[in-house]
Order: sequence, then C-alpha cells, then structure tokens
Amino acid sequence: MVQSQPWLERDRAMIDILLSIGIEKGKPFNPSAELSGLLGEAAQEAQAWFVDYYENSFKPHFPGKQWFLLRRRR
Repeated sequence: MVQSQPWLERDRAMIDILLSIGIEKGKPFNPSAELSGLLGEAAQEAQAWFVDYYENSFKPHFPGKQWFLLRRRR
C-alpha cells in the first residue's frame, strides 16, 4: 500500500511513524534482525489484545452463547 498509494499531507502523523521504522515510499523495506524481532513481538501483543478485547468486551446476546450485538459506544 505504501508504494502504490499517494502520501497525502493529512497522513503525515502515520507517515512519520512508518518512516521511523524504515518504511519509505520508493525504497524497499529491509528491517534489521532486531527490528524484525520487535515487530513480530508487537504483532503478537496486538493480536492478544484484540482477542482479549473482543472476547471480554461484549455481553452475549443469548445466555451461554458467544453471539453478541454491536452497539455504538457513548
């Protein structure tokens, strides 16, 4: 996506984060072994957070079941 889509000024905050880890338009992403390890750990941590969030944040629509209705948070 980085290579094929235009970078707009409104995206500056995200662009700066990507640049900080070596992702830059027009250049290949070639992370060091250390950065690859950190990114792998971060991906695992993020997945665990999402699983926990979705497993524990919603009340089941039917008792004893896992189906739930999404409601807008206020």
